[in-house]
Order: sequence, then C-alpha cells, then structure tokens
Amino acid sequence: MKKLSILFLYLLLFLFISNISAQTGWVQQPCGTISNLSCVYATSQSVCYVAVPNDGLLKTTNGGNTWFFLEMPTGYNVGHIFFTSSNTGYVSAKTNIQFEILKTTNAGNNWSILNYSSDSIWNIFFISDNTGWVLSKTDPCLYKTTDGGNTWLPKTNNFGTLMLNGDLFFPNAETGYCTGEYSMGGVILSTSNGGNWWVQVNTYTDVYNSLFFINALTGWGTTNYTANHFLRKTTNGGYNWIPQYNIGTANLWDIYFINENTGWVVGDSGKILYTSNYGLSWNIQQTGKTTSLKSIFFIDNNTGWAVGSGGVILKSTTGGNLIGIKPISENIPDIFLLSQNYPNPFNPSTTIEFDIPVAGYTKLTVYDLQGRESEILVSEELSAGSYRINFDGNNLSSGIYFYKLETKDFIQTKRMVLIK
Repeated sequence: MKKLSILFLYLLLFLFISNISAQTGWVQQPCGTISNLSCVYATSQSVCYVAVPNDGLLKTTNGGNTWFFLEMPTGYNVGHIFFTSSNTGYVSAKTNIQFEILKTTNAGNNWSILNYSSDSIWNIFFISDNTGWVLSKTDPCLYKTTDGGNTWLPKTNNFGTLMLNGDLFFPNAETGYCTGEYSMGGVILSTSNGGNWWVQVNTYTDVYNSLFFINALTGWGTTNYTANHFLRKTTNGGYNWIPQYNIGTANLWDIYFINENTGWVVGDSGKILYTSNYGLSWNIQQTGKTTSLKSIFFIDNNTGWAVGSGGVILKSTTGGNLIGIKPISENIPDIFLLSQNYPNPFNPSTTIEFDIPVAGYTKLTVYDLQGRESEILVSEELSAGSYRINFDGNNLSSGIYFYKLETKDFIQTKRMVLIK
C-alpha cells in the first residue's frame, strides 16, 4: 500500500510538471546551485556548459537531466564561454588580481591557461578554432589571436576614454561589431578587415547590452535607457537602428538567432521574446519565472537553454513555444476570428486556426461537454497575426468538445467532434 501511495505521488508530480511544461514551453532543470549564472553555451542536444561566476563551470552530458561542476584551475571565476567545436572551447576567467583566458581541447576535462592577461575581459568571440578576439574595458580594448590563443595582438585605435564594456560579435571572419560607452552614452564600432581597424558607426544615449548579426549587415541589439529598454534592428551594418520592441523598464540581456528567421531575446522578470519571421513580430514566451535571465543559446530550432539569477536553468525542446502553435501569415488581420477546426469530425488530431488583430494575452482552451477543462492549447502573449495549432485528442474519449478563444477584447467558442 505504501509503495502504491509513493507511485501515485510520483505520478501526480509528473503530471504537474508536464502540465507546466505544456503551458510554458520552458522547463527548469535543477543544477545544484542557487548562485547567479552568467553564460550558457551548448555544443549538442546533450552537451551544454553554464558559467557560475563565483563557483566555476557547470556541464551536462545528458541534455540537462543532471549537471556537474568541471574541475578548473584553482582560484579562477568563469565569466564567458565560447566553444568552436565539441572539444575545443575558451572561457574568460578572473583571479584576485587579473583576467585570463582558459582553453580546453577535450570538452572541458582539462584546461590550460593561455598567454593573455588584462585588468578586465568583457567578452570573447571565436570565428574558428584558432582565430578569436577579446573585448577589454581599457585601451588597448581589443586583442586578436590567430594561433588558438598562444599569442594575442592588441588592435587599438587610440580609443581614449571609450570603454568597450558591452558585446562582441563577428558574423564572418572579416566583419565584426562591438559595443561600449563614453560618459555621454553608448557607441557601436565595426570592422571590415578582421578586427585590424575599427570605426565608430553609431552613437546613442542608449547603452547596448548584446548584439547578434545574421550576416554582415543585418543584426539586432538590446539597449538600456532610463525610461525605455528597446530591442533594435539594423539592416545597414549598424549605421541606423530601428526599435522593434519596447519592453518598458525591464532590461534585455542577450540575443540568439538560429537562422535568419528564428531568434530569441532574454531579459529581466523571466522575459523571453521570440520571432519566427525575421523579427517582423515578437511574441513573449511564458517561462513561469520572475528572475533575471542573462544568457540564451539554441543548438537547433527546438532545443535550447536560458540561464539567469538564482541558479535558474531553463530548457526548451519546442523552441520555447507551446507545442504546435505556428504563425501562418506575415499580414496583420483586420478582425478577431476563430475558425472551425478541420477535419471535423476528427480522429485523433485536428487543426485550429485563429486571427488576432492586436497583440495581447491569448488563451485557447478545450472543454468537454460538461464544461470541464480538457486541455490548454495556448496561454501566452501573442503578437497580432494569424495562427495555427494542432490539437491531439489521442488521450480523450470520443464525444463532443468545445474550444474557446479568449483575449482582452474577444471571446468565441466553437464545437468539434472526436470519433474513435
């Protein structure tokens, strides 16, 4: 009897976690620490690394089911992570007196201390196993290696009082961008010759936290400003930036695109923004968290991790989306509309489409004939647009069901029939 009770409790826990996962698209993974996490980098669907600045470097080899600390050189606090292959990786690390770069060639089992030291390291970026750059706070602000970190050459333009204390990104071996700030505001620099010479392309009162470019000209940046914190986009190499999303007073900390259409942004209060249409529209993905998320990384369209304050590691295997929901048009509809499902009757799956002309919280729920909630298909902030979702009734009995679309300004219900 006791064993049956324990099994029943485990079943309830599994159903609860599954329900949370289905409603958020993100699942928290226990990692054994409540320290703040600063950076995440995955090399496969199974292998992922997370920087714990005060404790070391976490690693998983089974998709995040379990995490363990790697053995690092004594006295080094890890900041940024960058892997160029499944075996070769670099991390920035701080001792009590200086910053250095550590390198592994066997997937983190052993680390060597490279011939580099500085009073600060804000970011590292590698375009290949051998070629990479380091962003430092004080002049000379940029260093480059072409021999896997054995030697580092300063690449300075006499930046003066400029502090390059932001992000660093190279979409190809020749074109790169970095961010920093003067006393009056933020600045973006670019290079077209592999980092040998840098020019200022824009100045803002905003300070850029993060950059991500999908090619030499097109990229996104997150900015912090006193009143508004924006996600901005450029299509001309950083000379002009167009605001795409204003998240209000919350900071946006990191950006990741898996291809030219699909990308994510993380920020304070557990916020994750998502686009699947080249940044034309952005949806808020629900995480169920209120902590600050600092870093995000996806290995493919579906599998990714986000990490942040308080030891929070979130994983998604659905691109962060509720399973099955997809935007189906770039056009903004004129009216709210809930379409009849098809096929109807169905066995066991059917498709539901709906239009929302304004962005906002959207809920799509399936009920049985007695009005009991059978399944929540959508429960998140959606941008204005047309959407399609597949509903699988495999776990339901034959009968009449209702599906209801709810927004702030619209409620509509339709009937469907499941025949097995």
